[in-house]
Amino acid sequence: MSYANIPKNTSLSLCAFRVYIPERKLVEMRSLLEASKIAAPTFESTQSDGKYGITNDWITEAKQKWLNAFDW
Repeated sequence: MSYANIPKNTSLSLCAFRVYIPERKLVEMRSLLEASKIAAPTFESTQSDGKYGITNDWITEAKQKWLNAFDW
């Protein structure tokens, strides 16, 4: 099953919404993210074809963006 495509006969209606997350939860999330460790690169985690999942580079870059560029 592909999640990239909307099923046939489905209508798509978008509407704006606001999300409220208490500041203490955001602080907790950031602390957990800062403390999270990324495994050292392995053969499997350096293959860019997706056969073994996401790459070590991808997860390292994602963590840095979430810590330094994401607007929490």
